[in-house]
Amino acid sequence: MGMTLDYQDEIKELSAEPVLLSLEDSPVADFSALFEGQDVVYFSAGAGGKGGEERTKKVDYEGALKVFDAIEAVHGAKPRLILVSAIDVRDPDKIPAHYVREYF
Repeated sequence: MGMTLDYQDEIKELSAEPVLLSLEDSPVADFSALFEGQDVVYFSAGAGGKGGEERTKKVDYEGALKVFDAIEAVHGAKPRLILVSAIDVRDPDKIPAHYVREYF
């Protein structure tokens, strides 16, 4: 699942089906439908520092919550979630200020 099909050939080589879905704009129900019958959901999305604080919150925080809610909405057995996350590990002194602010 992604915003573009740039990696569709690599995805197909792994015996998976690429799906175009927007983490920012698609509703939770679209994700739930996609997760039905799956064993695992891998979440490795991130704004990558593009779009500033607003987009970072929309993708990194609200996007993760959307995936959590979608898994909870799956009927029957819930898929396991593997969440991959990192701050720019190349230079820990470059962490944007809005990465450490709490949203709760």
